[in-house]
Amino acid sequence: MINKAFLFYLLLFSLVLVFISATCSRKQSQPVYGDFPHVFIPDGIGVNIHFSGAPERDLKLMDQAHIKLIRADLTWTQVERKKGMYNFSKYDALVDSFEKQGGRILFILDYKNRLYGKEKSIKTEEQINGFARFAGKAAQRYRGRCIIWEIWNEPNIKKFWGEEPDPKNYMALVKATCMAIREADPHAIIIAPATVGCDGNFISKCAQWGLMDLVDGISVHPYREGGPETVLKSYAHLRKIADKYPSKNGKKPRIISSEWGWGLSYLDLDSIGKAGAETKQAAYLTRRFCIEAYAGIACAIYYKWREDNHGMIRRNYTLKPSYTAFKVLNEELSGYCKTVTRMEIGNKEKDFVLIFKGDSGSKLVAWTTEGNTTIAIPMQGKKAKGVDFLGKPAALRTKNNILDLKLTGEPIFIEY
Repeated sequence: MINKAFLFYLLLFSLVLVFISATCSRKQSQPVYGDFPHVFIPDGIGVNIHFSGAPERDLKLMDQAHIKLIRADLTWTQVERKKGMYNFSKYDALVDSFEKQGGRILFILDYKNRLYGKEKSIKTEEQINGFARFAGKAAQRYRGRCIIWEIWNEPNIKKFWGEEPDPKNYMALVKATCMAIREADPHAIIIAPATVGCDGNFISKCAQWGLMDLVDGISVHPYREGGPETVLKSYAHLRKIADKYPSKNGKKPRIISSEWGWGLSYLDLDSIGKAGAETKQAAYLTRRFCIEAYAGIACAIYYKWREDNHGMIRRNYTLKPSYTAFKVLNEELSGYCKTVTRMEIGNKEKDFVLIFKGDSGSKLVAWTTEGNTTIAIPMQGKKAKGVDFLGKPAALRTKNNILDLKLTGEPIFIEY
């Protein structure tokens, strides 16, 4: 005869096992959500790609440069080739492979699908609903994978919108798309409108139609001639727009610089030659990301990965100086990017000395936007060690607690 006490303890043990099993199942099924990257360098800076799948050569080079963020098209027509049937397999491979490297993806939900009409723009009810369903399916599939969703690409120009830009039509698409994404994933991170330039007029009109209530970030492509430092005024203007049209929930959208770079033809190619233009391109890359760290930008994407003109690497996979600059930037400033301030020294219009502080200590990054100049930096008995933007040692001399530093357009990292 079985002992009653034994049966009691057996039943109790079984109940404990059921509880543990249920608890573990719940924990395993809970997706891990993310906000924008908490640290700008290296997690918040990345590169624009034009491939899907998981090409080993590209991903390996990205890993070696410590690239943690990529921006890629997730194109409607590539996913929904038959109405109501969605195939994400090419994008699955990209998400899986890049996630294994410790990275995350900014996906652009973009462009027309001929199954819903010949027009390039999205404005009919059928087109808007079809696009929103596609976006919802994408958000559902990648729920918990920390994807950043960007709605369309450069809708403020005819080339990408398909007809004369219309903020009202664009916002009709944004509203339906945001609703579908948040229904599939309430924790999703959504950004828009990805304007070419910091188009305050277009963004203000979108804000009047409710943009600030719908998105977590305002994305722009601040292309411009000359160096990157003038973008500070553009970002200040965007923040004024956000203040003018506050969201109902009181949350202020972050600013995302989701596409920006310089082609060699914009970098005095004819006068300084290809090698000189590629070096200048790399210096601009470093200056750009440092300026955006100082400006408090949430994420910043460099345009682009593999191409001879704008790219960080050439079509034949040889490395350009821009690739080296990206790698050096990540290595020099990882652990130093909790706070970024500017030292009041030199010419306030031209000379930039930024102080990066973090768990690893403090570093300076210094350059000037025009010509060459020398500034005196108080060092208070500290020794300074310098590395230029391409990782080459820079000779520094400190005398009487003063570092006389020669500034050029090529940034230098200073550990002290």
